[in-house]
Amino acid sequence: RSWLDECLDQHEECPKNLSSILPTRVLDLGLSNAGSDRTVKLHNSCGGQGSYVALSYCWGGPQFMTVKANVVESYEGLPIHRLAKSIQDAIFVTRQLGIRYLWVDALCIIQDCLEDKYREIGKMSSIYKNATLTISVARSKTCHDGFLHDNEELKTWLRRAYRLQCRLPEDLGNIYLAERSKLKSKKEPIDLRTWTLQESWLSPRLLIYSSSHLLWRCLSATAGDGTCTPCSPTLTRSDSEFEEGHLFHTNFHLQWNDLVHEATSRNLSVDSDKLPALSGIATELASRNDDVYLAGLWKSNLISGLLWCQGSRWCMSSSSIPASKPAVSRAPTWSWVSVNGSVDLNNAATRHATQSCVHTCEISLASAETPFGEVKGGVLDITAPIKR
Repeated sequence: RSWLDECLDQHEECPKNLSSILPTRVLDLGLSNAGSDRTVKLHNSCGGQGSYVALSYCWGGPQFMTVKANVVESYEGLPIHRLAKSIQDAIFVTRQLGIRYLWVDALCIIQDCLEDKYREIGKMSSIYKNATLTISVARSKTCHDGFLHDNEELKTWLRRAYRLQCRLPEDLGNIYLAERSKLKSKKEPIDLRTWTLQESWLSPRLLIYSSSHLLWRCLSATAGDGTCTPCSPTLTRSDSEFEEGHLFHTNFHLQWNDLVHEATSRNLSVDSDKLPALSGIATELASRNDDVYLAGLWKSNLISGLLWCQGSRWCMSSSSIPASKPAVSRAPTWSWVSVNGSVDLNNAATRHATQSCVHTCEISLASAETPFGEVKGGVLDITAPIKR
């Protein structure tokens, strides 16, 4: 709570969204003194305003979710014990922060209503961007694991480290020393999922429950809970071209290329989610750069965008492996979205790009509700040299 207060009070670069337009539905956790309540309610916001927390986590299998058959029951009240453990823990943390509302995709989107899913996925950018805080459950492989239990990995590391006692102003403390190699630098479970990539990027504030410690990250600062701090991909956005807070301020084509490579290197449970899982960031980039989005590519950089390949980062020999196709087509064949697996977009056009000309490029959307989501097809008319 002290990290959040400091950010809201002192960080000029961070948004002061103490109250914003709520998502279509949120979980109403009750008033601040309702921490012991054993039920929560699904709340239809009707465009109202308030502070809310968003949750970013790995599903990892079946869980209780909102569907047409139980949506009325959910509005009347949900026993917390019926919810997945990670959601239960998120409810507890949100109440401790004194925030009344919590947004969780499994509960706030009607999962068996295609129209509702299209509409809410189209709002993903604003949902995470306008949240007061996003809880990132980095360390848990499934929604049933929770994240407030004892951290066994940290305990193991501390047992192997050398402990030095130190005197603090009012007490004694400990400093733990160990070889860097002893402290694992690894990808967290949340780093392996495609959907969670945009959830992290769009959130102005993240409270990250990692395998080794608790971390705060906002646009102005990073703070830890005093335990060890490994260089996990979850904990920094500044590796390679991913510079903290600069996604929307530098050459966005280069940033998009890196983001596509990262996203396609992760796991996706549903084939058709490839575009929706990046729709939030695409929405932001389009609005900030006045550009047109074309099934994963950008109109202002279309020639270079067509020079994608499957496989290694720099399209070396391994990239010549034939691309595997999804069972059901999800994009025109000239888009990287049409193939499975990791892809790389060239960061610079070849000399042939200046000899190429796009005459027509049109996309047929799966739903008008999601201009940055699924597509049914597309047409591209282009004149360009042919390599013989």
